[in-house]
Amino acid sequence: MLFGPAPGEAQTRRRWGLRYATVACVLALIIVARRPDAVTNPQFWEEDGFVFFYQNLMLGFWGALRMLHEGFPYLIQRLIAAAGGAVPFTLAPRICAAVYPALAAHRRAPFAAIAASSGSPRVSSSPSARSS
Repeated sequence: MLFGPAPGEAQTRRRWGLRYATVACVLALIIVARRPDAVTNPQFWEEDGFVFFYQNLMLGFWGALRMLHEGFPYLIQRLIAAAGGAVPFTLAPRICAAVYPALAAHRRAPFAAIAASSGSPRVSSSPSARSS
């Protein structure tokens, strides 16, 4: 790596990037397919509305960022609430409804991509590979 990528490394990275993007999109579609009403009729869920979005509206982003909720900073939720505060009020729940499935798919995609890898000995279905 000191003198540039090894032969074939760039192609391997591209292949893994494409696999990751494909798996993330499929996972996002599965997540949305489980609850299509979350996209068609978005609503704030749990603390998103009455804690994070409310504090973002009342205190502003930096003021809300300094607040802890149950002892934790919840940075991701604060950033999503800030994005929701940047759009008209009626569209704010739609921001949350769009971002959360994307984040869930993004967090699970590396594990699914590795498990779907055909060259991985950990996922092999042959009995001899499982016994070693």
